[in-house]
Amino acid sequence: MTALVAVGLSGIALAQGKTTKIIPNVKLGHSIFFVSSEKSAHMPEIGYYHMFDNRYFSHGPSFNMGGFIYNGKFNPTFKFAYEFNYYFIDAKMAIFYLDNDWILQPSVGFSVFNHGGILLSSNFPTYDSKSRITSAGLYLNLNTRKRVAKKGF
Repeated sequence: MTALVAVGLSGIALAQGKTTKIIPNVKLGHSIFFVSSEKSAHMPEIGYYHMFDNRYFSHGPSFNMGGFIYNGKFNPTFKFAYEFNYYFIDAKMAIFYLDNDWILQPSVGFSVFNHGGILLSSNFPTYDSKSRITSAGLYLNLNTRKRVAKKGF
């Protein structure tokens, strides 16, 4: 069992070895929340994404600040997330604080090599486990350094 774990960990180290690079990103985003009333809510945000990049897979934590806009009322909020990207597939697990409640936000979507993309999310408030709000968001990552060169596709 120990040998299997060692082989698995060494495989991960080889995969990430010299081709892994830390790429700081400025992250811009905008989400639309589809609520039960006739009006939808919006959440513009700006933040930082600390991306670990290698040839095919990138991931890392992010922190965003923004505001939740509903019925003309602006509520400031912040969001913590961990993001994953593999070619055109994007996933994110986020949590944000709004109106005295923590909201869990798993997302999946499509991206263009993690430079920009669209995500579809299900939002689960912690105070009401039966309540769920769907949202869709666009994002743009502004890389501050050159990414690891990808060969082929």
